[in-house]
Amino acid sequence: IQKMDAALAPGLTELKWRSEDRIPEFIENTMKVVSDVKGVVDIMKGNLRLISGILASWCKEAIIFRPKGAKPIGMEEFDLKHKERVGMKVMLMGEGGKEIHKF
Repeated sequence: IQKMDAALAPGLTELKWRSEDRIPEFIENTMKVVSDVKGVVDIMKGNLRLISGILASWCKEAIIFRPKGAKPIGMEEFDLKHKERVGMKVMLMGEGGKEIHKF
């Protein structure tokens, strides 16, 4: 971004319409820098899209689940099922976290 600011600065401060000899060079240099920045931004957008997908997958299923019309269950059975679901969720989050760190 700093390179892009530096490349654009002459166009905002120094160049005039009468600077015809310097304008093509300014445009060429600026296009190179802006193209590089665009490439970086596109990569960042792609990474963000993938990370958002990973985070969204964590929210698909609730940690506490009770089917409609289900009868009450004992505390021990609830605790066992809850620990199982939390364990699976933690495992998925750990795998997702590793995937995110690859970016």
